[in-house]
Amino acid sequence: MRYYEINPDTFGERWAYGEVYYNCLNFDHSIKPKVCPMCGRDLEGSKWLGPYNIMVNKKKMGDFIFGVPDLFLCSERFYNAYLQADLKGIDEFTEMNLFYRGKKVEAKYYQVSIGYSMKKFAYAKERKEQRKFDKSIPRCPLCMRSGNGAFDNWREIYFDDQIELDIFRIFEKRGRAYCNERFVTFCAENHFTNMVENCYPVKRD
Repeated sequence: MRYYEINPDTFGERWAYGEVYYNCLNFDHSIKPKVCPMCGRDLEGSKWLGPYNIMVNKKKMGDFIFGVPDLFLCSERFYNAYLQADLKGIDEFTEMNLFYRGKKVEAKYYQVSIGYSMKKFAYAKERKEQRKFDKSIPRCPLCMRSGNGAFDNWREIYFDDQIELDIFRIFEKRGRAYCNERFVTFCAENHFTNMVENCYPVKRD
């Protein structure tokens, strides 16, 4: 199975990118979206309460819009196809309101919430035990949120064997998303725009 990092040219010339209206940045700091299952530290920022208003810089919008609060938005066309497909990884879709030059865009787009792969969890528990004897290992060997060690062979762990999700995040690199060739093929066969060209093969160490 081949794996890819989703690494878009966010502010490219071909497709629109999105930004949150400054007066819509309302957060509940008492609610943390996701925490590390090993150490309990926050993985992401506080929960965004809305209003979910996104401004786009041009009318030409692909099936995916990057540059928004959390990785990307997807079109209604992708949303409907994904729900019918046998794919795993997207935990939640939240409908957004899009605006272009102050006018509401009629097309429906959704913020996606992408799940974290748990594949490294057992390995991280072993590393936690080893840390009792080797203090150079990061304090949390899963999310690396504290400590300053290397990435514990993350490429071999996540990408050398079949993973449980088709699109996913990993704990060490929380701001990025990854996918497998099933997800890329799904996007290509359905002719979804602004995704396949942004998927780069993961190089294995």
